[in-house]
Amino acid sequence: MRIFFDTNVLVSGFVSRGLSFDVIKDVIYRHEVYCSEAILKEVRRVLSTKFPLSDEAVRLAMESLAKHFTRGVTAESLEAACPDPADNQILADALVNECDLLVTGDKELLALKRHHRVRIISPAEYWKL
Repeated sequence: MRIFFDTNVLVSGFVSRGLSFDVIKDVIYRHEVYCSEAILKEVRRVLSTKFPLSDEAVRLAMESLAKHFTRGVTAESLEAACPDPADNQILADALVNECDLLVTGDKELLALKRHHRVRIISPAEYWKL
């Protein structure tokens, strides 16, 4: 299965050892996991500006993503499925990389439940699969 993570799940996985961390770890070992340049930039920005992490910690987090995730493409064409343009980028990136699942904690994205062929679930819902 191909899986795409939203920024909020990735950041949560790096800053705490909770549910998001466990889901990411499981996905890495059991599925194909994808990211895009848009997600990588957003993760770096959030880790660098919203959390008291050193430059070294941010660098290690980004290296971990590069090591374990397949770098897919960033979609150029966005469908306006959500009011937030960043959410539309995530949906488009998951779709263009032919992912089966988008794992997110974003309530607006979760409310969609599906975007074309991409099923949208929370980290908790991942364990029910």
